[in-house]
Amino acid sequence: MTTKRRQLRDGIMEIFDTYGALCTISHETPMEEMIADLAIEILAKKPVKKQQPQQHNRELFHLARAIGEVCQMGYEINKGRLFAEAKRLAKAENPTPTPQLVRECYGPGKSWYTDDWRGRENGKPPTPGQIRSTWLQLAGAPQKPKRIVLK
Repeated sequence: MTTKRRQLRDGIMEIFDTYGALCTISHETPMEEMIADLAIEILAKKPVKKQQPQQHNRELFHLARAIGEVCQMGYEINKGRLFAEAKRLAKAENPTPTPQLVRECYGPGKSWYTDDWRGRENGKPPTPGQIRSTWLQLAGAPQKPKRIVLK
């Protein structure tokens, strides 16, 4: 039985012979052994998987749940759409969207229903697309001081 190193060295020598590659370098170890050692080191290393942090997925889950809650959409039925919108909304900055902030701006009786004409006139909850399109206006704008009208 041959070892991996010997198999690699024989394979490298076969490639050198097939393609007529001439390798003569004055080192203590022959070229094919140096390449075999390097190949063994490369193969021994486990491939580094680019993992998405679990925290990011968890945040998207909670953001999707909050969007579904304020839009009055069933989470299980609309899971794909809600996650897609949460992923798009998560890219926003100033302020960064959080489930609490989504609920504060788009929940019943909040900014959507008082400051945006669609929520004020119809009294209907926002759609996920409307949340994304109005995020900067409702969540990013500084809070307006409310006028008190005395009668």
